[in-house]
Amino acid sequence: MTEREAPSTDLTDISTRRAEIGDAVAELERALAAPAGVGEAWTGRVVDALRLLGELGQEQSRAVTAPGGLVDELRSQRPAFVQRAEALNESLDEVLAELHELVEAVPKVEPRDAREKVLPFLGRVVRLRQTMADLIWDAYWVDVGGPE
Repeated sequence: MTEREAPSTDLTDISTRRAEIGDAVAELERALAAPAGVGEAWTGRVVDALRLLGELGQEQSRAVTAPGGLVDELRSQRPAFVQRAEALNESLDEVLAELHELVEAVPKVEPRDAREKVLPFLGRVVRLRQTMADLIWDAYWVDVGGPE
């Protein structure tokens, strides 16, 4: 195995936020799985979980794209990974835009329809989260957190 230079970007924040996003995904799934018969309380819990996920996603996006952040480091030290990092960032922007649409849509539809809209979104978030972990692993051989 070839030795790789350690990242100069502190991946601790990215790793911590990745775990928090995982927790927020789990909370959104629990909110969706709750009995919908409670009406507004169900809707409020789902919207709150979406908003939390959005806040964490925005923070992660800023950390990755900030000057001196992960994308800048890959650009200067690991140019072979820049295209993947930029594609990841585009996907993150798309997911965040979809999330904002869901926050607006969920209160306007029946719970069954809300679930039909949000569940595929959850799958995209999980795939995006894993794509980021794979990119960091491939670039640095650093595990930013996964199943124990």
